[in-house]
Amino acid sequence: MYLIGDFVGPVMLYGQGAGRMATASAVVGDCLDIIFNESKRISYGPVESQVKSMKNIDDVVSKYYISLTTVDEPGVLQTITGTLNKNGISIESITQKTNIDSESVPIIIVTHETEEKNIQQAIQKINELKEVEGESKLIRILE
Repeated sequence: MYLIGDFVGPVMLYGQGAGRMATASAVVGDCLDIIFNESKRISYGPVESQVKSMKNIDDVVSKYYISLTTVDEPGVLQTITGTLNKNGISIESITQKTNIDSESVPIIIVTHETEEKNIQQAIQKINELKEVEGESKLIRILE
């Protein structure tokens, strides 16, 4: 695995990898350590004094992957893209697959960078549309 860190620069990690048994053993060991050593301070992640400030999640800027299923009717895609547009969200790509055996259509949308609050408002409105089946799935794309 090749990583680039802000402070360390390029780093190459290699080896066999943990594998399922080693990973399972480590997870169970951590769980038992937490259960049986209640007084032991858990040292995972930064301690409170290391956190200088936290960004409000609404202000996080990212690309997003949206997966949703709609009824197969004219104008549905226009309604969805219009909702994104009204919330200041630009679309990078759209994939729509026609399913001959179904009246439902899966749609995948990848957005350009936008603020979290914008995408959350848009998804809420999209999920309220009668043409959208179930809840849309939203994944933040970290680059």
